[in-house]
Amino acid sequence: MITLLVKIDLRTSADLVRNHWKAWLRGVAKAERQSHRTPYAKRSCFVIVNTGQKFEADVGLCEKLFDEMSAAYPDAVPMPIPFDVVLRQLRDDVRKEAGLALPKYFTPGAPESDEFKAWMEEIDRYLEIAGMRGRGRKPRKAKVTV
Repeated sequence: MITLLVKIDLRTSADLVRNHWKAWLRGVAKAERQSHRTPYAKRSCFVIVNTGQKFEADVGLCEKLFDEMSAAYPDAVPMPIPFDVVLRQLRDDVRKEAGLALPKYFTPGAPESDEFKAWMEEIDRYLEIAGMRGRGRKPRKAKVTV
């Protein structure tokens, strides 16, 4: 969705999300539990701006973050992407393309909940273990035997 709305390549889009994954998941958890009647100003958004040299992104309340990024980069136009729109589009695409219905919630609880905090800690532990794999060792050369 980011690639379509902001007109950037998939690699850049993935890098932006990867760099903000914790805030992204908090935004998703909030959006999943908000009423569809929530005013735009109080919705969670992923906001991207092209500074001319690179893309900057952040997660926060749509209107507030848009205003902050507009002030920080007066020559650029920030592109807010509300998380509820991302979730709705994902569900619609999966239903149309694969004929599947996704679960109501992708996250275990609201961002303030103990379930969500435990889930984030579990992800952090996994990333720590995965990041340690192979550090400090030279890559092995494959042995060829005949």
